Amino acid sequence: MSNLKEAQYSWDADLKNSKTSKDVRYYVVKMEEDVPLYFWRCFTSKDTIHIKATANARITSSGESPSFPIFSNLITFQDRLNIVNSKDKTWQGKIIHTKENPSVYVQGDIVKGSERGMLHEIDKNGKETLLDPRDKNYYDNTISVDLNAKSNQSLKDYIDDLCKNTKETPCPSQSLTEKDLQAPVTYIYDSNDQNKRRVSSININGSVGTAGSMHVLIIKEGAVNLNLNADTVGNLFIIDLSYEQLAINGGGKMNAIVYAPNSRIIWNPRGLDFHGSIVSKDVDIQSSTKSFTHDSLNIPDSGGKGSPGDVSIALSDDSDIAD
Repeated sequence: MSNLKEAQYSWDADLKNSKTSKDVRYYVVKMEEDVPLYFWRCFTSKDTIHIKATANARITSSGESPSFPIFSNLITFQDRLNIVNSKDKTWQGKIIHTKENPSVYVQGDIVKGSERGMLHEIDKNGKETLLDPRDKNYYDNTISVDLNAKSNQSLKDYIDDLCKNTKETPCPSQSLTEKDLQAPVTYIYDSNDQNKRRVSSININGSVGTAGSMHVLIIKEGAVNLNLNADTVGNLFIIDLSYEQLAINGGGKMNAIVYAPNSRIIWNPRGLDFHGSIVSKDVDIQSSTKSFTHDSLNIPDSGGKGSPGDVSIALSDDSDIAD
């Protein structure tokens, strides 16, 4: 607590925690002042009146957890969503389309002899319901898949900073394994040799980091096949900026944010337990699988102006302030 007193006023500021988030704190500022009663002296014998005021400054420091709204959903797509064998899949999290009338085809949920475009949604309590991703309740025009959209400026700055602050990693064989993804950020690019900046396959045969760690992979060029042959263990943030396609195959447990704003995601999972977020213009989920669950994964600091460690300050009420 700090305290400053002068002749007519004083103020105190307490730093308090949030009830709901470790990334939010509050400065509770209290001011007191003796205000002269210039025009009211004919009604009272007092020369001054003592008044008090309180204001709360909400300080948000996203630290390792930036708030990019586009990753707040399980699947965010713009133009097309195609899902087959839906009866073999379960979903926990929102499936949002950012274009008002997208192409949606869901196959495999048979009700009374007729096919319905529904998905089996399982809530945290294990209750099963059906959802239709074409429903207007799953349309959100405030977010955009497109990286160049105005609403994604902070995300674009973040990715630009990652590229600027990360040493380029050439890919002469056009193939990666989990051993190539252990650094906090891997940026596949080569300014001098176009043949060394294309990725064709990523084979994950072992763990990527440790539980809770985040590893960013930035791909600028190439049609990519990601083959999952083991649990990722650590978290992946795959940023595919190519204009081709990202195909994901295999099974196990995958913790990842997959962002492919320019290309198509083709998913051919085999007993996959996915946790994270999927974002693309076109999402095609084939074959059978186990489950898809939205999870808010921590994204590392970019080290530049687009850093998720930025601090924001806003006025707030008392509802979230811990005693």
